[in-house]
Amino acid sequence: MNKIITNSSLILLGAIFLCSFLFKQDDLIGQWRNERYGFEIRIFKQNELYFGHVTDAGNENGNEKIKKGPMEVLKNFKQTSDSTYCCGQLFIPKFNTSIPANINLTNSQNLTVIGYLFGIKTTSHWKKIK
Repeated sequence: MNKIITNSSLILLGAIFLCSFLFKQDDLIGQWRNERYGFEIRIFKQNELYFGHVTDAGNENGNEKIKKGPMEVLKNFKQTSDSTYCCGQLFIPKFNTSIPANINLTNSQNLTVIGYLFGIKTTSHWKKIK
């Protein structure tokens, strides 16, 4: 009888462990805000790549632009570890150009986007709001 209970317990623990991997939350997906520029973006996953669309541009002129269609500021990021996403493009509206960039997820509530514009490193910090 003891052996049956032990085996059942091991099977239950194994099932819980397996489910924790199958249903792991993707911390990058969600709504993010950049306090410095007043931008909010929604990051989503499509075909194993990550994208980010502006949902609030922080001012009337910026919001008028996004009403015409989603402004895609993050494009084609590929997850390379639990906290890094590489090989994507960051759109810089001020210069109307896209630059190569990487995303580092500091924790489930903070991320940093790092890109290079004309050889100069540009970094922006974002906080999760949803």
